[in-house]
Amino acid sequence: MEDLRVTLIAPGGAGQQPLAWLEEIGSIAEMEGVTLRVAAGTDVTRARAARALHDPADVVIWSGHGSESGLLLSDGSTVDGKWLATQARCAAPRVLVAAACGSAAADARLLSIAAAASRAGIHAVGFPLRADDRAAATYTIELIRALAAGADVGTAHEVALDCAAARHPLTATGITLTPALTNGYRAIMARLDALEAGQRRLEARLGEIAARLG
Repeated sequence: MEDLRVTLIAPGGAGQQPLAWLEEIGSIAEMEGVTLRVAAGTDVTRARAARALHDPADVVIWSGHGSESGLLLSDGSTVDGKWLATQARCAAPRVLVAAACGSAAADARLLSIAAAASRAGIHAVGFPLRADDRAAATYTIELIRALAAGADVGTAHEVALDCAAARHPLTATGITLTPALTNGYRAIMARLDALEAGQRRLEARLGEIAARLG
């Protein structure tokens, strides 16, 4: 079984309160069967975040500060749910975790960050307006662990919720999974990847035959 590909985006910046649970996310890199790509620190700009979101991934995690109106970048600017969903769609992830306060809450247009990802065809996890750092970390880590073990998104979400509830029941109550409204995009990408791989194998085989005949 191929490794679970995880992209973690974690902006930090001057004047932003450090999130205690970010250190725990490092344990994802030590999980068997997981390949982790990280874009983190005080230089996570819109451009850097977009580059990270364009790489194929099974899971995308955005961990940082936010509200129902957007997610905070290192320079103090924000990106909204529609922007995040548009960029994350390039990676065709199985699930996007918006691990920031308020990502499950509706904004003035009655659309949450998680709902925007759902509308783009991505299963999305949103967090309540107030979330305990350690419980949030536990949820994220256990979601990845369950997915790497072969669980589907729904089962992995339930397992992770149970673990988070043991640390902070109120936070766990507010973590929601919003299923993708259209679920064919990832399947199409997987099919195209399979066709491309088959073409490469065929070309290699034809090259071997030509070499022997020559």
